[in-house]
Amino acid sequence: MLISAGIGVTPMLGMLRHLAATQPEREVRVLHADAHAADAALVHELAETVASLPKDGPSRLDLWFSGSVDGAPVTPGHACCRVSGGRMEITAEHLPDGAEMYLCGSSTFLQSAREQLRRAGAGDERVHFELFSPNDWLLPGC
Repeated sequence: MLISAGIGVTPMLGMLRHLAATQPEREVRVLHADAHAADAALVHELAETVASLPKDGPSRLDLWFSGSVDGAPVTPGHACCRVSGGRMEITAEHLPDGAEMYLCGSSTFLQSAREQLRRAGAGDERVHFELFSPNDWLLPGC
């Protein structure tokens, strides 16, 4: 499972492309949250990569947009992509048996996603995460 928010999508897309190229039959679940579909970085590339996997396979992309869903990716002929409004909600339905979960995003997102994964039944030993956000101390005036 690749779970990201905002610009955290960047390393996830690289991991997804690697899996698609080297293990296309492998089940991959991608969950991503962003603000607005129309200006979400790399989301169309995520959808295209998941759509390139076998159509009858279990791989899937779930997207959440807290603002507008207008402009969300559409994958004709492939049921791989689901788009929802609001904040990401991870449930047991999203968790394949025995999956390893990789999270990437802001501190707030990582805390929320990790707690949702726990409630959905994912053991902490299967959850790997990387903080991927700007550091305030780098910004002038902070």
